[in-house]
Amino acid sequence: MLDGAVERKNGSIVMFDPAGDESGRWNFENAWISEWTASDLDSGGDDIVVETVTITHEFLERVS
Repeated sequence: MLDGAVERKNGSIVMFDPAGDESGRWNFENAWISEWTASDLDSGGDDIVVETVTITHEFLERVS
């Protein structure tokens, strides 16, 4: 973040099949993280921590 402005980035979300091969790709442009949450962390438990990220974007295209 620079001077209170949200820094925007381009990127891709890639889906892989069980063999590790790419099975889907979505490219996005001018995106920023608008929300981030995480589940509670209990050092005495064996539960995993789940993080959720909301990406807001100006353009999204399914490539494959």
